[in-house]
Amino acid sequence: MPQKVDGKAIAAEWGVDPITVRRWRKRNLIPYVRVGRRVIRYDPAAVRSALENLSARDADPRIAPGSKNDVPAQAPQAAEAAP
Repeated sequence: MPQKVDGKAIAAEWGVDPITVRRWRKRNLIPYVRVGRRVIRYDPAAVRSALENLSARDADPRIAPGSKNDVPAQAPQAAEAAP
């Protein structure tokens, strides 16, 4: 059985805040196991696999699914320089 770790360990591995890991879990972006009523554990290999298969937009916790920000923004057009 693979080693299970808490959200703080996943956050440290990915360089994000533990709240971000919680948001990923609530959006069902990463797999987890509920050990008790309040205890949640993650398999680091499964989390790595899930996050590597996501687009950056899917993993961004600031963008709510279905919101107007859920559509990727287009890069602004640079003004042409006068000759």
